[in-house]
Amino acid sequence: MLTLWALCTLAAVPELKVATTTFTHVGLTDEKAAFFTEYLSARLAQADGVAVTSPKDIAAVLGMERQRQLMGCDDASNCIAELAGAMGVDAIVTGQIAKVGEKLQLTVKVVAAQTGRPLYVHSSDLLENDEAVVRELNHVASAALEPSRAALEKLRAAERAPAEAAVTEAAGGSSVKWGGLALLAAGVVLLGGSAASFVAARGDLETLKDTSRWDAWAGTDEPYRLRESGKLRAWVGCVTAAAGALAVLGGALWLALAPSTPRVSAWLAPGAGGVSVGGAF
Repeated sequence: MLTLWALCTLAAVPELKVATTTFTHVGLTDEKAAFFTEYLSARLAQADGVAVTSPKDIAAVLGMERQRQLMGCDDASNCIAELAGAMGVDAIVTGQIAKVGEKLQLTVKVVAAQTGRPLYVHSSDLLENDEAVVRELNHVASAALEPSRAALEKLRAAERAPAEAAVTEAAGGSSVKWGGLALLAAGVVLLGGSAASFVAARGDLETLKDTSRWDAWAGTDEPYRLRESGKLRAWVGCVTAAAGALAVLGGALWLALAPSTPRVSAWLAPGAGGVSVGGAF
């Protein structure tokens, strides 16, 4: 029971794939900046539903020299997109740590992999020493993930909105078409029922006119029953004929005046998390 509950809980948390890049730094050694980056990577990886790609993993895929070029390039959005494409991640974690006098200042950003838009930004006060930086990184690791996940979902929803609206419009056009056809079909059914009622009414009238049966009906109410049955069937035939004619007319007008069915085109585009579907309506 506990195992099932745990599996359900884990399944409810959507996986967030992030890549951490080596912090840029001012007044610190490369080794210390790398240590702080790897420390943050390890802390992020401890959270549920998060897959972390560290700078070492990135270097293994891209090569150390290309990683340095991407971290120092001018066009940040293109660099982030290349990193995302290479690593297949949803978000990139970047950071800067600078020595200000005898103190340290830390800035960490989480940006959307495909667009480069910020999902989470943290800028610390001046920190006394390396231990204070580690404590600040612990805070970032615990505070950054949920806002980043929520902001990423909002971005994805905004990207999906035009396509969903177009699908709704296309579905609306289809429902208009089928509504008109349904009305036409109902009209035909009503007209068919009207014809059947008139035939039955005529049969009652012909039976009533058959003089060979009059002797057998003597002393019974059969003639009265046939007359009333014929009148009722004729009345039903008139009503259904009118309703059927109106339904056919309404259906024809519906189809004639309804907007034409929109044309639909669709395509596939590779993304960081797999393949995305796009379309135009």
